[in-house]
Amino acid sequence: MDRAKFSAIAFTDHDVCSPIDGRRLDELIALLALPQGARVLDLGCGKGEILRRVLARYGAHGVGVDRSPALLAEARARLASLTPPATVALHERAIEDFAEGLGTFDLVMNVGAIPDGGYRAMLRSMKAWARPGGMLLVGEGFWAREPAAAYLEAFGVPRDNYRTHADNVFGAMEEGLIARYAMTSNADEWDHFEGRYANAVERYVAAHPDDPDAPAMKARITRWREIYLRWGRDTLGFGTYLFATCTPPTSSPPRSQPL
Repeated sequence: MDRAKFSAIAFTDHDVCSPIDGRRLDELIALLALPQGARVLDLGCGKGEILRRVLARYGAHGVGVDRSPALLAEARARLASLTPPATVALHERAIEDFAEGLGTFDLVMNVGAIPDGGYRAMLRSMKAWARPGGMLLVGEGFWAREPAAAYLEAFGVPRDNYRTHADNVFGAMEEGLIARYAMTSNADEWDHFEGRYANAVERYVAAHPDDPDAPAMKARITRWREIYLRWGRDTLGFGTYLFATCTPPTSSPPRSQPL
């Protein structure tokens, strides 16, 4: 079975490929308070919906990076609908292979696309793209409770793949970032996210019984649903975090007279 094909089908009905409600997302974007004309980088931009909302609100200039041609095609369509048009560049490549515009972005985003190097390494990379005093918007999973061994085996991830919600915040602070805001996705957001994911696959399989991948897709989504309901719904959380980089200190002018 083609995993990229499965993923594209599963996310058919999602605007954002993470469990975040649109209203809460807009409230978070309002906290950014970006200047008009800000430069924004979205790593793992997916369908480009978060980037679209940021650019629409602030009249910003955007750069999106994603390895999926199917998701980038939808991102282009969404971003092309902006009125007035925005300056946007989209790059089809892995996050690890992108190194343009270091130190120039007012906002660097990575919501749910942390690469194999891990969360802390990604934070360090994001800091390198941000200008001094710029911000990072990060979405990352966390363990809401200690994961069962059976869940880790079924899910196919090691225990240290995630941390706790608090560890995600404190880890960023240890990397020299300022914690500005943190929120976690609730059960309704998770159920809506997972429900749309499963429904899209089931709908496709029913409509395309002659697809050679259909049996494998049916088996995969059946198992995925079981893993979510049996363990994941109570174990895996998702946090969205806003961090600021430190602004270099400015020198005070010398005093002509001692106090």
